[in-house]
Amino acid sequence: MKKALMVMMILASCNIYAFDYHGIKSGMSKAEVDSLTLCSESYACTWEEVGVGKVFNSSLGINPPSLWSVSFSYTSEGALWRIALSFREGTGANGVAQLRALTELYPDAELQSGSEKLYSLTIDTITALIIDNELFSSDAEKIYKEQISKY
Repeated sequence: MKKALMVMMILASCNIYAFDYHGIKSGMSKAEVDSLTLCSESYACTWEEVGVGKVFNSSLGINPPSLWSVSFSYTSEGALWRIALSFREGTGANGVAQLRALTELYPDAELQSGSEKLYSLTIDTITALIIDNELFSSDAEKIYKEQISKY
């Protein structure tokens, strides 16, 4: 019994958040996230906001290189479960260095290539999805139980 309690305490103290991106932690409310960013919307920072300098009010201080946009996703109860960091995709040596940095810094993140339209231009992007899978799955299960009888 004592060993089981000790193991549970160690696991709980290791990391109560699935992710912590420069002070923005999974499970935070929109208000808490808003207090740590300089975005005009509570769900995203656009390329225009990213272009003027800082997005984050945290230890980061400045935007990561080639950051294009940042978006936040919340559960049905308002808890942060995902951050999507979109970067202009680098080419040549810059692209190799960028991909290496993203895979090393965000080993659990899902990386997705894509493109975004900016007026008549197409911008190639690479997006790092930093996800709290447990929080997302829990929310999906909650919604399922609430709505299954409606189908």
